[in-house]
Parts: sequence; C-alpha cells; structure tokens
Amino acid sequence: MKMLRNKKGLDYYTLIISLVGILILSFVIFNLFSKQLKLSSGLPIGTEQFRILKTYSTGEKILSFVDDSAQLSIEHAAHLLGKSGLFHSTGKESTPCGQIGHFTNWTKDIMGAHCNPLPIPCYPGEGTMKATFIDYFSQNLSAYISDFNIISKDIQIPFSYNPFKLEPVPGRTEVVGISRQPIAIAPPNIKYEVMPNFKESIPIDVITDGKLAVSIAGALSEIAHQAAAARKESESDLTKQLAAVNAGGQLAWDLVRYDSRGGNICWDNTGITCYYDCNCDRDGCERCQGIYEKQWFYSIVNSQFSATEPADGEKLLVQDKNVPELKKMEYDFGLSWIVPKSCIRTCSGNEPEPC
Repeated sequence: MKMLRNKKGLDYYTLIISLVGILILSFVIFNLFSKQLKLSSGLPIGTEQFRILKTYSTGEKILSFVDDSAQLSIEHAAHLLGKSGLFHSTGKESTPCGQIGHFTNWTKDIMGAHCNPLPIPCYPGEGTMKATFIDYFSQNLSAYISDFNIISKDIQIPFSYNPFKLEPVPGRTEVVGISRQPIAIAPPNIKYEVMPNFKESIPIDVITDGKLAVSIAGALSEIAHQAAAARKESESDLTKQLAAVNAGGQLAWDLVRYDSRGGNICWDNTGITCYYDCNCDRDGCERCQGIYEKQWFYSIVNSQFSATEPADGEKLLVQDKNVPELKKMEYDFGLSWIVPKSCIRTCSGNEPEPC
C-alpha cells in the first residue's frame, strides 16, 4: 500500500494511527470512570477502598469518643472526690465520722466513761482517696458509654476493662484504661476491630493535694482540741491559722462555718467517796457516806472548711444537673469536737460545788 504523504513528504498514516489509539484509550477510560465498569466482585472500582477508609475513619471517631469521655470522667470524678471530702458517700469507702450537709467529717469527739472527750480521727488515707476516685471515674465513664450504646444501632462499645490504673504523674491525675474486649466495626465483607484503650489526664494532682488537705486538717484539729482543753472556743485561733497557711500555700483555705451549740450535759459517777449530813433531827445530823457525782456542761462544735485551687488555677468541666460548668477544684471537709464549759459536783443532799 502506498503511504499517504503531502507535498512536503509528511507521513499522514502514522498520525492517523496515533489519533485512533488516543480515541480508543479515551473510550476505555470513559467507561471505567463514567460508566463504572464492574469488577468480578460486582462492586464499582474504588468502592472497596472507600469502604475500608470509611470503616477506619469510623473506628478513629469512636476511639476519640472514648478518649473524650475518659477525659470528662476524670474531671467529674475529681470534682466529686473533693466535694465528698475524699470519701465515697456510701459503701465501704464512706467515712465513719458521718456528714453534716455535704461536708464529710474527718474528726469527731465522743464522751468517755468519765465525761472526758475522746477524739475519733476519720482522716482518709491515700488508698481510700484512690479507690474513691476510681469508683467515681468508673461510674461516669460507664454512663457515657451506656448513652452511646443506646443511641448507636450498629456499633456497641464494650465496657469491659482491666482495673483502671491511677498513674503517679507529678502535677497531674492520669488514668489508664486497658480494654479486655475490642469494638467490632463490621460492614459487609470487612472485619475491623479496635481496642478502646486510653490514657487521659488533668493538670491537677488530686491525690497529692488531698494528702496536703488532710495534713492541714490535722493541724487545725490540734488547735481546736488545745483550746477545748482550756474550755475555750477556737474560731479566732482557726481563722489565724488559715491566714498563715494561705500566705504561703498552694491552696486557698476558708472556714466556711463554725457552729457551737451548748446545753449538753454529761453525768459522771466518779466513784470518789464523799460525806454528807443525813438522818437529821432536832438533836443534829449523822454523817453518811456517798459518792461524788459530776455534771459536765459542754458544747459541740461543728466546723466546715474548704480548700480550693487559686483563682488563676486550672478549672474542671463538670456536668452539674446535666448542665456543663467550669469549676475550681475544691476539697471540702468538716471537723467536730467537744468544748467542756463548766462542771459541778454534788454529794447526795449537799449543795453543788465547782469541780
């Protein structure tokens, strides 16, 4: 066949073949991306890859939800721990000294056999603080995950963790959660699992600050009992002590309430022999033997204290009655003690006399 050439000798045959090849290649590409030629699986090209990426993205979003829920749970647990006086409100971690309002007592006095006040210390130890914090944390995280599972139809987050670990990190409260069960994300023909593990923290060391609060509370209780031994009230002494602590402390201390209630009486059969006039007639009286009995009049003081992070310190995002609010970390507790006021003793029919 004679090749087509123009007057200048150009080869039109090669040019035509190239143009036809380009048209055929364009047709194939058009069918692939516009008409979406099917694979042997019956799915359009790119669909499998898109589904895999979407599944991976879903897993990342769920893990992010778990992380955020853990973070919020730490903040709320810290808030509850401080407000409850580092004790749980119920159960084995509750205080044996009781509560007045929401203030948990860390000390109280009881009257001994001879009307001598006996201090009962109920300070929380480090183990109690940690167990209470983890319990509050677990309750909050469980609630977040439960709410997610109620709303979600296809994916469920298992709340199945090894015991949560409260890690010792200076200046922070860090919780580590290791799940025993993965989250299954299973669209058709894809099996994808993620472990909802987490490590979250807040920039407040609630355990260290809690131990500091207990230490200061012990000093305040000592001041109160020294004043009580001298039959004095101690409100002014406590206020002065708090002012000194605030001058160089990392927490801001406040005496929220000082309530002293008198009118209490304790009877003490001393066992001490005494003599009194008895069987009296016109000729005189006999001397009879008796036992001195004391009457102690005393007041019961209930005081409430609060220690908070400084005004420029970190704040916690707390869900209070389902309303989110930023609040300062706060440690609340109460101290209770007895202040003897006066004492009289009597020997049967004799006139009362000061003890």
